[in-house]
Amino acid sequence: MSHHASTVSLRPPGVGLWLRPGMVATVVGAVVIAALWMALLPADKPLGDRVGETLGVEAIWLMSAAMLSITQRPAPARLFGGIDAQLWWHRVAGTLGFALAIVHPRIMATRGEPSATSMVMEVMEKVTVLLIAWAFLAPGTRAARWRGPLGWIARSSYDIWRIMHAVLAVYVLVAMYHGFVDAELTPSSVALRAVYVVVCAYGVWAVLDRTLARHARGRLRNGTITQVHRLSDLVAMVHVKPDRDRGFQPGHFVYLGLRSARERAHPFTVAGVSPDGELELGVKASGKGTRRLVERVAVGDRVWLSAPQGSTDPVPHEPSNVWVAGGAGIAPMIATIRTAGEDGPGGRVTLLWSRRDAVASPMDEELRQGAERYPWLTVRFIDTTVEPRVSAADVLAAGGVDADELGVRMCGPTSMMQQLASELRTAGVSAERLHVESYAFR
Repeated sequence: MSHHASTVSLRPPGVGLWLRPGMVATVVGAVVIAALWMALLPADKPLGDRVGETLGVEAIWLMSAAMLSITQRPAPARLFGGIDAQLWWHRVAGTLGFALAIVHPRIMATRGEPSATSMVMEVMEKVTVLLIAWAFLAPGTRAARWRGPLGWIARSSYDIWRIMHAVLAVYVLVAMYHGFVDAELTPSSVALRAVYVVVCAYGVWAVLDRTLARHARGRLRNGTITQVHRLSDLVAMVHVKPDRDRGFQPGHFVYLGLRSARERAHPFTVAGVSPDGELELGVKASGKGTRRLVERVAVGDRVWLSAPQGSTDPVPHEPSNVWVAGGAGIAPMIATIRTAGEDGPGGRVTLLWSRRDAVASPMDEELRQGAERYPWLTVRFIDTTVEPRVSAADVLAAGGVDADELGVRMCGPTSMMQQLASELRTAGVSAERLHVESYAFR
């Protein structure tokens, strides 16, 4: 949920990622909670009430899991299998939990007069539905180019957009309180109350980590800007020297917070790491905060850097591969090239870098030298101010093999990636050989 240059797959996680500890723990926890709740509720209670209360508890569990799955700590990336799976699970668990919260009171067999808490929750439900719809109006989508109020909303500040998460946190707390004051947890139901306390403790932990802990971390300063290369008004390569080495590698991503951007930290891909530990980050201005960051970042600025997150190179490789980079989407491609070196990533690679208002940058020369030095690499620069945007036909022609034999890796603006991925699948490129990344994950 941000506009940046981090790699985010547009596909759900593969079957193997369902076996990652984070997802397994969440699903197993939900099953155990449901079994305990149904077993501990009085047997003579109407079935609708038993099911409704169970769904209410499950809603708190899933919404809490959604918040914890996408924190800035490195542990969730390991537990859920990387940012792709984290984001997918964040959306699935959050949406499912919210849906259960809406449904559970409507299937209760016994209904009395609505309490004040219930009425507050109904109002918050309507607000949250609107905010979830807002989540699909990201800066990287076509909506950001629309005229009128929807376009203005899509281009709005990242922090304003993140009000959705603040509302979700408040909603979870209100839901917990509702369970204590409105549910029939009798004094004799010690075990039942204990289960609910455990679920609520998990939820409070999620809320505190999502709000207070993140705010506290964001106020720290643990890195210094050493170089800034602006490729255009919207794109910059920024070099940052961390105060201490935390194991950064090309292909990781980090959250970078700059006070003058007047927004919370955004995640960006680590395109390179120098021998002395200096990081190179690709920054693409998509919303107001990242635009201010590109405009205002300067050598000497003190910034906040998170621990390294993500994986270094999750991309499968075929004998013939085409990589398509849109704008700042070149960052993870450069990271892979630097890491692969003479040996290459596996197979032949043709890199198509598409950008608007292209100007000379240090990366241009590095890519040209790489193409001369490495026999496995071919690079083509595409200036879309004078050339058409990259099409499926361009990708297939660059690969030089049949569509079902070609490996494709893409990273760039969400709308560009979605359109090109659709064209490639129609042309015959299989989903297993198509790795799509985006730098818009709000």
